Amino acid sequence: MLRGSLPSSLEVHEEGLVCEVDLLHGHKTGHQLDQRANRMPGARLARGRAILDMFCFDGLFAIRAAIASSTCVRCGWSSPAATWSAPRVPTP
Repeated sequence: MLRGSLPSSLEVHEEGLVCEVDLLHGHKTGHQLDQRANRMPGARLARGRAILDMFCFDGLFAIRAAIASSTCVRCGWSSPAATWSAPRVPTP
């Protein structure tokens, strides 16, 4: 950043989920915004299947699989900071 200030975190809204992203201290791959287009198709493929999401940071692929009715979802977190950014589903 060349000028101004940057908030320490940012809320990212994605298909009904809200994720808090740590802009200053987040993991090197962080929220993986480039994977946004792949999470929903991945969830459709996961329906009715057991899923293992290894080396995940925020677990969004696994969370999408669980919402899509996977039979079993397990995550292997990639770092201790990962749980800080775990998504939450907003309450109506």
